[in-house]
Amino acid sequence: MNPKQAIINHNLCPVCHKPLTLGVLHRVEQLADRPPGFVPEDAIPFKKLLPLQEIIALIYNSGVQTETVSKIYKKLINAFGDEMNILLNVPESMLKEVVNERLAKAIILNRDNRIEVEPGYDGVYGKPKIEEEMKIKKQKTLGEF
Repeated sequence: MNPKQAIINHNLCPVCHKPLTLGVLHRVEQLADRPPGFVPEDAIPFKKLLPLQEIIALIYNSGVQTETVSKIYKKLINAFGDEMNILLNVPESMLKEVVNERLAKAIILNRDNRIEVEPGYDGVYGKPKIEEEMKIKKQKTLGEF
């Protein structure tokens, strides 16, 4: 039975008259009376962000679980509190006081949804792509951070 028929039948099976288990398609049908692109007045805007550790790893051409990424991540957290604050609120000028300019710029690009992500498939994660000039070679020391 399609969702429209279920609504017409008051969510009862037309054969046995028992209540139907409602699924996603039924809920979609209930919301279908809204025009395309409808957004409620009190809706919180959608944000698409890469995790901070992935941005650091991308810029330093390093693995997410490396010591380099961990040290930079901890330095940012100690300076600005939590990851969401860093990703959404900290001004670029303040970021540059704690990390190098390239990483600060990448955080801002992420905030502005300007980092392209190559989609994943069949259990393979997507891969972020960033302008070549944003990448730097992995540092041997942490002095620059």
